[in-house]
Amino acid sequence: PAIKRPGQSHTLTCTASGLTLSSNYMAWIRQPLGKGLEWIAWHDSGTYKDSLKNKFSISLDSSSNTVTLTGQNMQPEDTAVYYCLNKNCTLRSKTTNDFKEHPHSNKIYMN
Repeated sequence: PAIKRPGQSHTLTCTASGLTLSSNYMAWIRQPLGKGLEWIAWHDSGTYKDSLKNKFSISLDSSSNTVTLTGQNMQPEDTAVYYCLNKNCTLRSKTTNDFKEHPHSNKIYMN
């Protein structure tokens, strides 16, 4: 876990072996304690949740097979478990019916 002061930025990096991230429609989601899953962004389409598009940026480095999420001006309400995932994961939330379906997948994702 990382502890940050309000207003600081933070970068998370996801590295995979046996999976080429650049061709797997990678996304970041988060789950605040006691709350449902929240979709942040898709890398391949550059699509962000509207309320988070000015806070987070997602990037992919094919040479190191990593996908990175950088958050700016992090605040206490950004405290959560953050996950990277690809289009073949299926996620559900108990606290919201708001979903985002990736155009290249039959799986359902949080929005």
